[in-house]
Amino acid sequence: MEDLHEATLQYLRCTDPTEAKARQRRVLEGDAQGQMAEVAAGIIAANTSAPLAANTSLGAETVDQRITSPLLSNSFKPSGGAPANQNEDETEQ
Repeated sequence: MEDLHEATLQYLRCTDPTEAKARQRRVLEGDAQGQMAEVAAGIIAANTSAPLAANTSLGAETVDQRITSPLLSNSFKPSGGAPANQNEDETEQ
């Protein structure tokens, strides 16, 4: 937990006054939402291989929620047409 507080303090150290106020507001909002405790629970769970509490979400997505590129999947089949960057003159030759 001490490391998280140190990281937060480093984040808050900003020379630009406008950005410093914005960061301070983000940290306060995160504290109000319990983000520090949530992150700490995730770190502990990862280090102990213990499952997270049912109501704890660290933004991790399931495999079903991921969007994969069609270029990376085996089902992608090129159309066989000329590449889009060729001129009509080049394709007629």
